[in-house]
Amino acid sequence: MAAIVQRMDKAEALLNVLGDEASTEARYLYHRNKCRLFEYKHDFLNALVHRLKSVDLSDSSSILKPDALLYCEIALVYINIGRPSYALLYTEKALMADNNDSTLANRPHIKMTQATCYIFLGELDRAKLIYEESLARAKSLNHKMAIGTAIIDLGDIELRKGHPEKAIKLFNQAEAHFGNSLDAFLRCLFLYMKAKCLLRLKKFDECEKIIKEGMALANETGYEPYIICFKMIEHLINIKNPESQKYLEQVAIPFLRNSNSAVRYEALEICHILEAYYKKIRSKMKALTMAAVARDILHEMTFGCAPGI
Repeated sequence: MAAIVQRMDKAEALLNVLGDEASTEARYLYHRNKCRLFEYKHDFLNALVHRLKSVDLSDSSSILKPDALLYCEIALVYINIGRPSYALLYTEKALMADNNDSTLANRPHIKMTQATCYIFLGELDRAKLIYEESLARAKSLNHKMAIGTAIIDLGDIELRKGHPEKAIKLFNQAEAHFGNSLDAFLRCLFLYMKAKCLLRLKKFDECEKIIKEGMALANETGYEPYIICFKMIEHLINIKNPESQKYLEQVAIPFLRNSNSAVRYEALEICHILEAYYKKIRSKMKALTMAAVARDILHEMTFGCAPGI
């Protein structure tokens, strides 16, 4: 990692010396690699800056052609920082570039990124149709990772639509498909989604086993957002406990809300769960507070800032 950083710093120094003499392509390649370096550190905002610079260079070049993968990568960053409407614009650009290049074989993951945008925009039926088409396309290409990912995301849609029984069947199907092929990050994501599903089904013993496995993996990888997410599920199981409510309100929601990753959406979900619970126990002021926090998070995701800023 240190060697990569050193090489990138050297490349940047050379580009600065060369100035306008440096070719568009050289600058383009520099920014493409720099964004991957920031992404490796989970610094999505800086990764986005370099990707957008790459797009500016490719769009102004007569040599470089529109890059479907680059547009798709930008869309994924916008998803991660909670801006699904911006992400949708870039998936549409990616699909146009993809369709204009016969060598790309209309890769299914670009369509699936578009479907992810629709999930986070709340258009679940539209997202489901795209995932079903993408799954069929992935199967025809025998693209194993895309097949498994599509199955997981179809399970996520069913969970969001209030069908945890259908969701758990799809998650189990995906788990059998992947076997041990998932890297630690994707495994954390999968275990977290499965834990949410078991929580919804009120299978608390099974859920706690998944939390334990997920927490161990999250601690091993050092990826803090998932450590918080698994703790959050643990506290949701004990939602009647005032200490769990305090953790969710004062630790989980602020942390996830300020995270530059897709877990920002989970903060919104906790607000809705707490609001519903407080209504159930007739704690009107607490329910109103959670509703207000949820509105603020939605505003930030739509406009990039809190209301009034």
